[in-house]
Formats: sequence, structure tokens, C-alpha cells
Amino acid sequence: MDKISVIITVYNAEPYIKKCIESVIGQTYSNLEVLLINDGSTDNSGIICDEYAKKDCRIKSFHKANRGVGSARNAGLEQATGAYLGFVDADDWIEPDMYEVLFNALSSHEVHLSAARFTRDTDYSSVVEAGRKKISNQMLTQRQMLLYLFRLNEYAGFYSAVWNKLYRAEIVKDNHLLFDEQLKISEDLKFLTEFILTANCSGIFVDKPLYHYRQRDDSLIRAKSVEKETDYLRSLKETIYLTEKKGFPDIAFWQKRVHCYSASQLAESALREENHVRFELMRKEMLIYLADYIESNAMFPERIDRINRI
Repeated sequence: MDKISVIITVYNAEPYIKKCIESVIGQTYSNLEVLLINDGSTDNSGIICDEYAKKDCRIKSFHKANRGVGSARNAGLEQATGAYLGFVDADDWIEPDMYEVLFNALSSHEVHLSAARFTRDTDYSSVVEAGRKKISNQMLTQRQMLLYLFRLNEYAGFYSAVWNKLYRAEIVKDNHLLFDEQLKISEDLKFLTEFILTANCSGIFVDKPLYHYRQRDDSLIRAKSVEKETDYLRSLKETIYLTEKKGFPDIAFWQKRVHCYSASQLAESALREENHVRFELMRKEMLIYLADYIESNAMFPERIDRINRI
């Protein structure tokens, strides 16, 4: 069994971290290296990480100053020695056979990446993420993965996160792939795009929910700020540039649509708050790919009317 390095980034996750770690070390695929990266937690998360490292020789605990999830994941990549890579967020958990299923799918088809469906979990519900179009259990081409990544509403199961997937570590190392530490959010999207755009990249999708994505009201992704909103739009623009540069302008077209729509939502929010400076910033972002948005919504005049009103 080849070793899988599982990178768990930890920041103030004391109420959740034990469930997360237990779900990883209890995997049916046992040859794991579990890297706990404590990103400057101010609660007892770091202590819990150290306690688990003493109990299980597969676990290593690292502590660093708080610089965000991208920096923490990069610290994990630096320490990883496995032939394969997985990522888990400290407030989430995984099914007992997740890495066995993903490894078998990846290795038997000799692809570079395997992905599984996931659930969105709260204290009251667990809902399987599904889009309008089905992704079958089959080998995925580079083009298909980019399409699934950029058309989230239709192919929601693939998703733009790193945590519901397994990766060949050599692809990351040979191409010197790292997370953008300047991005507070959407660093996943940029990293995934860069991974998929590596030469001859292929993948496979497992139509089975294996990852549990906890929806927290206080999570970073839900916290609103101008800085985070701008980071999201910057990540979108950089993935558009990378995708066009690699010869997929028709797929980047759909990401331009997402960028314009996202900017329009932020512009509407700024109007409600009467924040005219932020509104003008978002209006300028909308204009960058406005023509592409209008073209992609030719069959939906109400959408074009809305964007023009803004």
C-alpha cells in the first residue's frame, strides 16, 4: 500500500478537531501520514494535536504563526512524504472508506486525481451535494475537469475545494505547486486549476458521498469583508488567465460568467448598505467580463436586464 499524506489545517477548531482526526485515523486504508498543521490557534486545538501525535505514530503535529489556510497547507506540503496527497479541514470529517475508495479508483485507472461527492452538514441536517447534471464513474479528461470546476451549478459534486479529492504527490512536487498565501478565500480554486492544467492530467469521479463539509456560521468562508470579496474575484481572474493561457478559452468563458455574476451580487450588497465606494469597485469588476456574461445568458433576458440595471 502506497502512503497517503493527509494534511489537516487547524485553526481554533477545538469543538470539532477530535471527530476530524478520529475519522482520518480510523480509515480502512491504514498506510497514512497525518500532518496536523496548527496555524496559530488561540484555543486548545494545538494541545489536542500534540496529544494525538503521542498516541499514533502516523500522526505528526506542527505549530506555526497564524498566516491563513494557504500558508498552513503549504507547510503540510513541505512535510509530506507520501506518494499521494489528501486534505481535510479540521471542522469536517470523512467516511471510513474514503481514502480506500479514492485510492482504488485513482490507481486502477492510472489517473492523477480522484474525486468523490460530499455532503453539506449542519447540526440539524446532512444534504448530499448534487448539481443538475450527473457526473458518472468514468475517467475524466483535463477538459472535463475544468468544465466541472467552472460550472459548479451544473456539476456541483466535483466542486472547487481540495478536500474531496486524492492527488498524486509527484504532480504537485514536479510542478512546484503551492497554495497562494495572499488569498484569504478561494485558494482551493487556484490550486486545483493549476493541478488540472499540468501536462496530460486526467481524473476519475466516484459518485458516492465520502466527505462531510460542516457548515459553520462563524467560518471564514461565511465572514464578509471587502478584502475577502476582492480575493474571491482575484482568484477567479487568475484562473481565467491560466486556463486561457493553456489553450482552453471556451472553458474560461464560463468562469468569466461566474466572475461577472459574483461581482454583481457584491455590487447589490453594497447598494443595500449604501456603501458607494465598494459599489463602484464591484461595478468596475462587473464590466471586465460583462460582454461574456451577456453572451452566455442570451436565452435569459431577465438576467441581462438585471445586470444592466446594476
